[in-house]
Amino acid sequence: MRKALTMLLVAAVPVAVLLALSPALVAQTTLAACTESITLFEDVSRFGRKNSAAKNMTETHQQMAAEGWSFVDQEVLYENADLEGFYLTYTRPAACPV
Repeated sequence: MRKALTMLLVAAVPVAVLLALSPALVAQTTLAACTESITLFEDVSRFGRKNSAAKNMTETHQQMAAEGWSFVDQEVLYENADLEGFYLTYTRPAACPV
């Protein structure tokens, strides 16, 4: 009896997880096909690293949001242990191909 119950659970749990996640996977695929992305480089001069880097990045976020873009990711660029700038990635809805 225990062996049969164990075998049933081993078979049923992965199927249940797959069925539960499949709508989300389909929604992600559809969403990815109907968006566009852009990556910008926010340069940081050696004189503005401490005083204006965050301010400039915030202004870029606000400008992009006003144009309908949503912030997705940020990568920091260091060169020789010096902060050089930020790569900022944004996405927004786009017309889906027919």
